[in-house]
Amino acid sequence: QGQDGVLLVKQALAAGRPYALAFVDVRMPPGIDGVETIGKIWELDPDLQVVLCTAYSDYSWGQVFEKLGRHDGLLILKKPFDTVEALQLAHALTEKWWLHQQSRQKMESLESLVAGRTQELAKSFSLLNATLESTTDGILAMDLKGNMTSLNAKFAALWQFPAELLKRQDSAEMVPFVSRQLKDPERFLQRIKQSLSDPETETFEEIECKDGRIMERYSLPQRIDGKCVGVVVNWRDVTERKWAEESLRLLSSAVEQAKESIMIVETKPDVPLPSILFVNPAFTQMTGYTAEEVIGKTPDILHGPGTDPTLLNRILQDLERSGEFEGEAIHYRKDGTEFYVE
Repeated sequence: QGQDGVLLVKQALAAGRPYALAFVDVRMPPGIDGVETIGKIWELDPDLQVVLCTAYSDYSWGQVFEKLGRHDGLLILKKPFDTVEALQLAHALTEKWWLHQQSRQKMESLESLVAGRTQELAKSFSLLNATLESTTDGILAMDLKGNMTSLNAKFAALWQFPAELLKRQDSAEMVPFVSRQLKDPERFLQRIKQSLSDPETETFEEIECKDGRIMERYSLPQRIDGKCVGVVVNWRDVTERKWAEESLRLLSSAVEQAKESIMIVETKPDVPLPSILFVNPAFTQMTGYTAEEVIGKTPDILHGPGTDPTLLNRILQDLERSGEFEGEAIHYRKDGTEFYVE
């Protein structure tokens, strides 16, 4: 009976051992007929292969499709039939069912693998993106044709791209936009052409902007599986560093040429006395010591019998309290002669 068959399919599914194939008669009085039985079975297990057996014309092929829908798991076997026909259908359809299960398992395994790798890629991309956005440098990636493939927010901020231009990320527009901000745009455009024509070569240059900024541009090849697919360009604003270097150079020059004796010392919390880091030529002329003889020593190398023994401590205390010290003291040259300092 149809209801018995539906129950058997339900129990088999619950046990984790589903049927592969069912032979269903069309007429099964007094219960539901075969077509209705198949519909209920497929609601539970749409993978079940079915052979519909009939000796009558209760349903046309079109009516069966109308009730069950087009399904590749349904065959009709007309009565009377030979045993061999039933055996062939049993062998063929169970093999079809088994191959379908294996295919499904492989697909599920592949989907799981793809999902896992997709998740890993998403994490890697998220980490890479976070790294790109957290760096203080502007990062730009271009393919071998010069098309911009990726850029970070710092790069966009360095050149102050308009929102619409940034949205399009069209290198044909963005490159000229950058070049117009430079003192030597022709040289810049030529270097870009060189990078794209020889992407394997790493390049470095300093670029001056019309607004006074100084940029360092570092280009290196982008590789995938060992093959060069483009270039990655690192932009860094070094204006403050250059100004600091120039200021230090001017300061060093002033210190070297100063007529006053200048000594730079280093203080450390766990060291009671500071050590000398630098002295200028005026110091060596005044004291008779060479720089090599005093660097690394403490300032009391200049002290002698007439020097106030508390002088260094008073200097350090005043420096810590107010940031400066002013006073007079007696010091001693290398040859032992004394001299007064302010």
